[in-house]
Amino acid sequence: MAFASWVQQTIEEARRVRRAHGVGLITMGNPRAWDTWNELEEARRVESDPGRLDEFISVQPSRNGHDRIARALR
Repeated sequence: MAFASWVQQTIEEARRVRRAHGVGLITMGNPRAWDTWNELEEARRVESDPGRLDEFISVQPSRNGHDRIARALR
């Protein structure tokens, strides 16, 4: 299989998986050069239930993680 064909198949598979999860998909020639970025699929915006989000934050991160979240929200 030619490299270009393999790349195209890989991108198509990533698009299928991305649709199932609602995440975006970006390709790039050089990660440091924004002009080489190409947004293939836009991420789907989801508003989380505030109660479930609070529960997740209270259970999942470490104490350091809680502190970092608190500092970021100030």
